[in-house]
Amino acid sequence: MQAIIYDLDDTLYPTHALSRIPFQPFFSHFHHWSSAYITNEQFQEVVKLLWTRPIDEVLRKFPLPLEKIGESLKILQEIQIDASDITATSGVNLIPTFCNNNILVTSGIPALQWAKVRALAVGDYFKEIIVDNPLLPGAGKQPLFARLIKKYHWDPKFIAVVGDNPDTELQAGHNLGMKIIQIKKSGTDKSPLADAYINDFHDLKQVLKQVRLKGR
Repeated sequence: MQAIIYDLDDTLYPTHALSRIPFQPFFSHFHHWSSAYITNEQFQEVVKLLWTRPIDEVLRKFPLPLEKIGESLKILQEIQIDASDITATSGVNLIPTFCNNNILVTSGIPALQWAKVRALAVGDYFKEIIVDNPLLPGAGKQPLFARLIKKYHWDPKFIAVVGDNPDTELQAGHNLGMKIIQIKKSGTDKSPLADAYINDFHDLKQVLKQVRLKGR
């Protein structure tokens, strides 16, 4: 493989294992003002979705004023995450052995995503780390993947994308002709877009051999 592009959330670590404690100030502030716009049941749905779905996708589902959202996001940007708050996916330390060109592409509030990277201590595993802010115009993983291809003069069919979400990184990689490897998580169906599936990074070395031989 010329390169492997990795997702962060529910790929390098399972979101269900991320401690909720550092996020309490954000959710307390959000709940305080959002009660004027959504029901408590809707608030609980927001909380649940924010652990598994992109923040922009979640916020678009509810009639919430952008100014108020911005105030809560300022709190989210200041959250500190320690190593004790986050648990890496098994075998994540093997990433440097799979390829010389490992790229991390993650979507979310930049300060928060970087806090996760630091807590996981995986920064040195990657040639480049890109945080895509979904709240800004022009956001999206497919344009980012396309820019990486152009920047490094890579051939898409020799690039693997490792992630969990069929609607974001897996779809983006598929659209560009990359090899797709889905990391399975509880409650998520296998995506038909994927060329192969892994439970954790101990499976990845053998799977990479398989997808090299697998044509589209």
